[in-house]
Amino acid sequence: MNAALPVTLAVYLPDGASISLYQLLRFHPVDGARQFRSLNGGVLKAGEATRDAIEFKPEKISPQVYTITIESALGTGEYGIMPQSAGAPQSENGKSGKESTGKIYTVSVAQ
Repeated sequence: MNAALPVTLAVYLPDGASISLYQLLRFHPVDGARQFRSLNGGVLKAGEATRDAIEFKPEKISPQVYTITIESALGTGEYGIMPQSAGAPQSENGKSGKESTGKIYTVSVAQ
């Protein structure tokens, strides 16, 4: 999805989920792909693990729906919303492994 700033996203949470377990992330284009660093998985130096996580103030608009606004001050680029558990490395049997599972919902923000 392409959008212009500011962008307001609606996030529908599954039953029992908490908006506090979601992250707003900034992506970095690298060789035709997008990369980010978050709190999930990996061994990183202090401060690196959260370099792409952006603080946000969700607004509850119904029991399972929140809005999150990407303000103009953040600038153009690629952003995504991810449940913290989605990026945790797991294998097919749910144990720790190399592959990441889950979904990240993304938006490309233009001027």
